[in-house]
Amino acid sequence: MGSKATQQLKHGLKSGGRFCLYSLARLLRSLPFSSEVLGPPRGCWPSLAAAVQASSNETASSYEEIHPPEQVQLTEPIAVQPCPQAQLSARRSFMPDCKAAFVAVLPQGRVWSHNGYVISADDRLVTEVSRDFAYRWTPWVPESEKNSIFRQLYLGDVIERPETLAVLAVAAQSVYYHWMFDLLPRIELIRRSQVGLASIDRFVLGKLTQKFQTETLNILGISQEKILEIPSDRPVQVKVNQLVVPSVWSHEGCIPLWICNFLRQTFIPQPGQSTQRRLIYISRARASHRRVLNEAELLQFLEGFGFEPVVLEQLSVVEQAQLFSSADIIVAPHGAGLTNLVFCQPGTRVIEFFVPSYVNLGYWSLSSQLQLQHYYFFAQEVTAPDQRTPHLTDIFVNLRDLDRALTLADVAPSTQRQACLEI
Repeated sequence: MGSKATQQLKHGLKSGGRFCLYSLARLLRSLPFSSEVLGPPRGCWPSLAAAVQASSNETASSYEEIHPPEQVQLTEPIAVQPCPQAQLSARRSFMPDCKAAFVAVLPQGRVWSHNGYVISADDRLVTEVSRDFAYRWTPWVPESEKNSIFRQLYLGDVIERPETLAVLAVAAQSVYYHWMFDLLPRIELIRRSQVGLASIDRFVLGKLTQKFQTETLNILGISQEKILEIPSDRPVQVKVNQLVVPSVWSHEGCIPLWICNFLRQTFIPQPGQSTQRRLIYISRARASHRRVLNEAELLQFLEGFGFEPVVLEQLSVVEQAQLFSSADIIVAPHGAGLTNLVFCQPGTRVIEFFVPSYVNLGYWSLSSQLQLQHYYFFAQEVTAPDQRTPHLTDIFVNLRDLDRALTLADVAPSTQRQACLEI
């Protein structure tokens, strides 16, 4: 059997298994007891505002808007090759204006999973703040129930804590992008709210596995003894007196300016006055996927322009912030390292390259918000990717396409330029 047929068979079996679990879990929801005992939550609230409004404990529940909605003005990126219109239209559809930011309090609320899914006292999942990346490819599930919690037969033991807990955990919190843009801003929202950080007994997160997580929490004053980590390998549900739930953002497709300002003020509170403007290339040599296979040739070519290669895994978050703040031009494959564009100065030139089967324009949106000049071109996929995970394939960069991108960005030529192009 061919590899494509094998992949299709595996996908079909996996999808069929999910459907069976979802169907069985749906039957359990009709039984006369809550998901604290068996099965998934009995329904959904589309928003925290709706959950608070329906709460039977009006004196203990609350909903506070911290930042008003923001209108996003997107500037056109500059392309070496035209982006496939279907891809561009699809990505733009996920970039609405930024919604209001809020903090809500749910009495007798529960948190399930290391992703921080929120369940109200009346046994409904609050979908607005319970995002699940892994459950998107399920066309047979209603949109409101595209969450793995709805195929659970048992949510695990209930841990009751007579405390006030704040939910910080988000899906993919070990990924730098989601940690910086989804999780950390939740701390800032609580700090600015009437609830305040001082009233929080514990902060709920998934397991902390990355150095950047502990570094940034320390900078923001969240001590280890106030953190409650939910493991990913053992399902539990934590039930508390008061559950404090802030907004979650980057899943909406744009990053509000208040988040950008918060991160800049936190990690580069006093920008240096150095006039040095650096040309940097972000290497993914240490990544497990989307590596540039001809990176040695690419680096030789870029060195002639004065670019320096950088491996961001070797730097602290503060060092990354300072590096990007001093950058004049940045060349990089699409990846989490470009989260640091949030620290760039207006007018910084950014050259990003993708594979044609995976065009993610999130950093273009961020560049628009911060008045950066964004350019992009397509690299070549080295192997035919799994259609469900095209962003994982390794890539090969055509130096002529990179050269055209540098020309569009008005980068001065070098003596090594022609020689490298002839390799």
